[in-house]
Amino acid sequence: NHSFAFATTVKALFCADFVAPEIDVDSLDRYFASLAISPPDTIFEKVRSVRPGYGVIFQDDQVTEYSYWPIDTFQEDYETSFQEFANRLRSIFEDAVSIRSTYGDQRIGALVSGGVDTSSIVAVLSKKENIAKYQGFSIAFDERAFNDAPLQEIIYKKFNLKANQIVLKPNEFVDGLVQGSAFLDCPVNDVAYSGMFNAFRVASQYGCNIVFEGEGSDEIFCTGHSRGEFDIQKYLIIPYLLRRLFSGMFIPLFSEKSTLIHKIFRVLARLGMTDMERRSTWVPVFSQKTRDLLLGRNQSQSPAVLRTAREYYEKTHLQDMLNIYQYGLTRLFLPNDLLFKNERMASAHAITNRTPFIDYRLVEAAFQIPAKYKIHKPNAHSDGTKMIFKTAVRGLVPDEILDRKKTRGFSQPTAVWYRNDLKDFVYDHFFTGNPKIYDWLDKKVTHQIYEDFMTGKASNDYFLNSLLILECWMQNYL
Repeated sequence: NHSFAFATTVKALFCADFVAPEIDVDSLDRYFASLAISPPDTIFEKVRSVRPGYGVIFQDDQVTEYSYWPIDTFQEDYETSFQEFANRLRSIFEDAVSIRSTYGDQRIGALVSGGVDTSSIVAVLSKKENIAKYQGFSIAFDERAFNDAPLQEIIYKKFNLKANQIVLKPNEFVDGLVQGSAFLDCPVNDVAYSGMFNAFRVASQYGCNIVFEGEGSDEIFCTGHSRGEFDIQKYLIIPYLLRRLFSGMFIPLFSEKSTLIHKIFRVLARLGMTDMERRSTWVPVFSQKTRDLLLGRNQSQSPAVLRTAREYYEKTHLQDMLNIYQYGLTRLFLPNDLLFKNERMASAHAITNRTPFIDYRLVEAAFQIPAKYKIHKPNAHSDGTKMIFKTAVRGLVPDEILDRKKTRGFSQPTAVWYRNDLKDFVYDHFFTGNPKIYDWLDKKVTHQIYEDFMTGKASNDYFLNSLLILECWMQNYL
């Protein structure tokens, strides 16, 4: 009606009666197709979101976007040496941390994961005279396979940082999952927000109002989730038409199932995909077939799912295939999942989170570095990831952190809890009361996903997480 309403949270729009909270089914498909719904789309009809790195102009009943950060114009620099790049990164990174720690008498904390990224931040902060006043916060688990406490303790002792270790229990995980969902305008298909909710909650109890965290490094410097794209590139010398002719038949067989034959099918299917389709399927998603079954459709809407990714990929001037893939992660996964959920979990406890790795100078420098300097084949001494950044911070960060062979990122033992301590919690969300997800999802298919996991037919709890997060979120917003 010739009007324009803007708010920093979608609940404000609903409270002001500008628009009703009606689910957009295409966006629901996007939720299951990737880890986050990418702006300008939201999960609601008639509600749009400002893209990260963009501004919006509303004039004469028309909405136009403009990019204020020309990250898509940057290209690799093949003349600068590895060591020169490393020296440049070190200088920028130290300054990026330093300028974010100058806040007078504010109480500052830092998340300590035991990984390279948060350890590097703490190492730079330790150079400040008042490091003894800083608080460190880390998540640990009783389940040994998921517990990084020994690595976290190395950092606490090395830099004399006050240690606040949160041993996350199943009931605290549930509190974070349920309460944290109330602060997400759109559901984020990433159960890690529960751990972040709990970490920031404890930081708030200690009086911290600024907390440093390490998101962004994986996306600009290449980590484990870049390995799939890295490994498949040797086959891309085969002309696309030949790959499509041979492997195209496997694309309809693309499945999230974890058996060996299905893993082989996924590799063959990706060989037959276009570059844009392949880059958009590495992050775990529900397959096209499962999404259609869940949403009760006969034909997939995949072109809509990939529309935003295509817009970004078509604009970049990068040349290295792996850098292009990382660029897509930086445009989509990083801001719409990682940064979004962390910012909202911090804000839920009146905390401002500080993320040095998204300093614009660091991002621009990272995308000028050829991919060959970022990731190598793993060997007996190294996992081969973030090579340039590890070189940049060597001497700051202990070697036992830099040289360990990382097998996973931050993950919570939900696969164990759902079959044991949280078995009743999961059952209740699917079978008791009146679950809201069944207004949009096929109940039989949803129950099958539940049964496959609980009986051990499916080892990956990721898909159960997707459904639980959506139900918790809908209970808060609908």
